[in-house]
Amino acid sequence: MNFYDVKEIENFLKENNLSIQKKFSQNFLIREDIAIKIAESLEITPNSLVLEIGCGLASLTNKILQKGCQFIGFEIDWAYIKLLKENFSSNPKFSLIEGDFLKKFDDIVKSIDKTKFDKIILVGNLPYGITKEIFEKVFTSSFNFDTVCFMIQKEVTEKITSNPSSDRYSYISIISQINKDIKIVTQLSPEYFYPMPNIHSDVVLFKKDNTIEILDNNLFFKVAKSLFLSRRKKIKNNLLLSPYLKHFTESDFAKALKESNINENIRGETLSLNEIANLTNNLFRMK
Repeated sequence: MNFYDVKEIENFLKENNLSIQKKFSQNFLIREDIAIKIAESLEITPNSLVLEIGCGLASLTNKILQKGCQFIGFEIDWAYIKLLKENFSSNPKFSLIEGDFLKKFDDIVKSIDKTKFDKIILVGNLPYGITKEIFEKVFTSSFNFDTVCFMIQKEVTEKITSNPSSDRYSYISIISQINKDIKIVTQLSPEYFYPMPNIHSDVVLFKKDNTIEILDNNLFFKVAKSLFLSRRKKIKNNLLLSPYLKHFTESDFAKALKESNINENIRGETLSLNEIANLTNNLFRMK
């Protein structure tokens, strides 16, 4: 099957009595040149492990496997599970996880032996409806990928690349940016997909970059999330009201803010990554 030919895709759907599932936000990439460009941007080696969220019609899966790497795919739709098995089950480096990525993720990454691979990569054309949930699952996990590459809505790109004090700066901006180098690989028009979505998309690459010292990553994410509980509240009030930081007292927050040279009366959306990390580290030392 030609993974990039609309007529062949439509024939496949018709022959198998299938339809596009809106609940899974199924918009399949049909540009082979873009699939090649994405695969090249990942800098895959034969000793890499690549995980793909939502393999679908395998337009990207196919190009990744051509690199000779170990591959784990996630697919929730039984129809495409069948297609993937028919096309790739003979490849000993291909394995497929059937079901919901968000539910399967933790168990799968726990089973990965990092010492066996020179690079571990996560890639996916993210379903629009659960993009935020996937970002939080992946970027707050204790499992750190060397490279992450997501196809996402342009609106999401604007959020994750926004700066402090801007309207779009938020918790998702922080978890996307912290200790990562972000690059937009290419922009995608609606006609690059089948069926055509109503939005433009970007291919965004995240590479690990541990430049900011964080003494406790889990605490960092709790602090960051707390700062945005209410955008209108001051930092101190958000910290005090946070359900994630109940083991700290008001005096702990006051001391940590003072030691971090942060005014307790400003809003969390004004803090840089370094300031949030500094606040986190000072709170960590009080544990």
